[in-house]
Amino acid sequence: MEQHLDLILSFISMGLSMGIIAGACFLKIPQLLTILKHQSVAGLSPLSIYAEITSGLGMVLYNLHANTPFLYYGETVAVLLQNLLLLLLLWRYASPPTSLSDRLVPSAIVLALGTVGWSLPEHKEWIVRATLPLVVAMRLPQILTNWSNRHTGQLAALTALMALAGSLARLFTTLKELGPKDPQLLVYALSFSLNAVVMAQIVWYRQATAEAMESKERKGGREGGKEGGSPVRRSARLEKRKEA
Repeated sequence: MEQHLDLILSFISMGLSMGIIAGACFLKIPQLLTILKHQSVAGLSPLSIYAEITSGLGMVLYNLHANTPFLYYGETVAVLLQNLLLLLLLWRYASPPTSLSDRLVPSAIVLALGTVGWSLPEHKEWIVRATLPLVVAMRLPQILTNWSNRHTGQLAALTALMALAGSLARLFTTLKELGPKDPQLLVYALSFSLNAVVMAQIVWYRQATAEAMESKERKGGREGGKEGGSPVRRSARLEKRKEA
């Protein structure tokens, strides 16, 4: 009976892992589409994005050193790639614009940390431990930004919900397949707790967020009107003036 139960749990764990990776491939897509639609990164914390990229890189390096099957960390790779796209959009739509130094310095730091992590396979457990403060840095600035703004800006509820569900499922699969001594368990537990806070803020501030975004769009429309309408209309008026 116990063997049958263990087999069932293993199948559940494998199915969850596949589902986590599949879901992770689309985790940031709602966020990316929201930014592209509004051409705004309002409410996003640059520090959170840099911390998430660094943390994800550290987790990938640990699992590569530990020869962990891809099935049990594949979502980290998928989310890391999407975070890199999110960073590019942050640089593109940040207001005020991100300076060249603000782009190069954090990028150089992340690259240096990744190089150090790759060169220390015998100390792979420390790579995971080093990501713990990054997990906090990844979510805490966003949590504080939401609390300060009293709304969640362009944060996508679906993305937050998927992150919450994924971290909970990964807690179970890591415990089942890699054991209770795996150093990643604490990372996933902390990540789940902070994701739960972000999700709670999205629910709590949903009305204020809708009002803030509507106000921002109205303001943008008024500013466009003051500048003389769309670029096509302004160009047409200039042509008429030249002909006159």
